[in-house]
Amino acid sequence: MLRRGGFTISNKEFNLEIEGVIGTIMSFTKDPFIIGYTNGLRKAIKEKDNELILIVLKKLLQWYNENNDAIQNDRYVHNKDAHTKSLNILNNYLQEMLQLEH
Repeated sequence: MLRRGGFTISNKEFNLEIEGVIGTIMSFTKDPFIIGYTNGLRKAIKEKDNELILIVLKKLLQWYNENNDAIQNDRYVHNKDAHTKSLNILNNYLQEMLQLEH
């Protein structure tokens, strides 16, 4: 569990959702940087390295912010809702972790 005051992020929930996020991202791209980031995120979660988790979340959000319009407008992308959900999950976890730092 990640804690600050009365707020808690469940590692189990985080792990479950992140695997879905990674799968959704990988259904759209084979970018070597993104593959590296997602592998790094898995490792950081396993090692409970919150600093690296934060770094990777920021990198993945940057990628989504740069690619979300293309994803949403691509007629061959059939899981647009999953991408929207993944973007929201990444944003939510980043905000939660930033709150934990303060």
